Parts: sequence; C-alpha cells; structure tokens
Amino acid sequence: MAGGWVESRTYTASTEIVDPHAGWARPGPDLPEGVDGPASASLPDGSVLITGGQRRPGVASQQAVVVSPDGGTARPVGPLRQARFKHVMRALPDGTVLVIGGTSDDVELLNTTEIFHPDTATFTPGPQLVHGRYKLSEAATVLPDGRVLIAGGGPGLEVIDPVRGLSSPVKTASQVASFSTVSVVEDRAWVVGGYDRNIRLTGLTLEIQLSAL
Repeated sequence: MAGGWVESRTYTASTEIVDPHAGWARPGPDLPEGVDGPASASLPDGSVLITGGQRRPGVASQQAVVVSPDGGTARPVGPLRQARFKHVMRALPDGTVLVIGGTSDDVELLNTTEIFHPDTATFTPGPQLVHGRYKLSEAATVLPDGRVLIAGGGPGLEVIDPVRGLSSPVKTASQVASFSTVSVVEDRAWVVGGYDRNIRLTGLTLEIQLSAL
C-alpha cells in the first residue's frame, strides 16, 4: 500500500507491506513525496512500480519509484512523461507496464498513455486513447491476447493494443462509470459498479463477449 489522503489537504508518503496469509502489516520505504491517487503495478522480478499521485490539491506528480521485493527500498526511476493522478497501470505479458489516463489537475481528463520498461527504468509514449479518462481504479484489465480493455472513467469503452500502438472504441457498449471494475471470466468481460457524472451509484452490470472486442 502506498500514499493516500490522511486528512484534508494532507497526503502521506508512507508505504506498508502486507502479508495477507500471515496476517501482518509493517512499514515500507517512504515515497519521495506524499501523494493521493497514485497507481501501482507488479514487475516481473516481484518488485512494485508506483507512479504519480496528487502532491497538492489539483497538482499532479511525475514521481515514479520501484519498491524492492522485500520492501526495503524505494528506488526513483523515470520520471513519468506526464504528471498524473487517478490513473491506472497494468503489467503487460512482455514485462512492461502500461500507464493509462488520469488527470493533471482534477479537471482535464488525459488521453495519453505511457509504457514503462523495467530494463531501462524509463517511460516511452504509448497509444493515445480515444477519450480522456480518469478515476479508473480497477476499470482496466489485460485480455488473454495482451490487449487492455478500459471500461470506465470516460465515454464508452475502448481496447488498447500496445503492440500495434493504437486504441479502438468498443461499439457494443456505451455506458460509462467512474471507479467501475472490469474482470475477465472465461470468454467474457464483466463491468460492474461505479458512479455517473452526477456521482450517483450506477448499479452497472455489463457483459461483453471477448470475441466482440
């Protein structure tokens, strides 16, 4: 666990390492700066990439760190090409990490993505989204073929193809929600929950055949 909002206009740089099997949590290394709304993803060697976050109200951070597998160090990498928070990251089959959307000021929805390369500890531009998206949380999932389905945070749904370098809208779906969640179960993707533009809970449940994507 990393960063977060601890009280009004106060964000923490602390991290914690949790072992759910043993039932304990202990302090981890501090981030370079306190942030709210960062994103994280596991790397092939068991370490964790943590990026971005809101450093002050409406001000995004470009920080990126790799926390070691034993939780002892937080090594600065990057930085991000675009300061962002309320974004999402997903580890890809080739070992890289896709950084998706977010916001730089809690107003503009970013349509940019970035790709983190663990071998060089740098970020390169990724495919541009069809629509700007933020408040993504769990609204992204890696499909069996390595593409990434984005199911929230902006108009409709879309599929990112990191290999071809493009993103395409999903024509079978038009519903939208912030902080929704999407998961793949066998041959289907399921989109659940979230809230609408008026911050009303949607009760959304959407089933999508993977063959239609």
